[in-house]
Amino acid sequence: MITPKLILCAEGIVIDSQTNNISAFNILEELSPPVLPAILPRFFVLSVLERDEADSPRLDTHLRITVAEQVIVDQVFTVDFQGTTRARSVFGFGGMPLPQPGSLEVAHLRGDDVLQAYRIVVKPPPTPEPIPPGTNPPA
Repeated sequence: MITPKLILCAEGIVIDSQTNNISAFNILEELSPPVLPAILPRFFVLSVLERDEADSPRLDTHLRITVAEQVIVDQVFTVDFQGTTRARSVFGFGGMPLPQPGSLEVAHLRGDDVLQAYRIVVKPPPTPEPIPPGTNPPA
């Protein structure tokens, strides 16, 4: 049986070449862009799955990223457990579009079944305060 262990999104994910440990920094839970549409310049996804010994060592899956139900990424890939029972997949994007406020959802799927998912709230930009009549706007 395939068991999801972890999924997260961050501005950076680093795998230490000596220890093989993973570090994630600036984990994304909520975004408040000053304007929309916007581009998130760095966007990484970390997915960790475990399998039973009886499961296949290779698993065909795909990563789907949506913003306000609009599909932004739908990437097919194979998880290769490489002889172990745990596999880590790291995806990096050099720009993630944020077309509108809503929910940015990252789902790791096997066929139509969601193995694991992560949700980030994209807030609408702040509304500028109106300038009272008879005053000069700031320069």
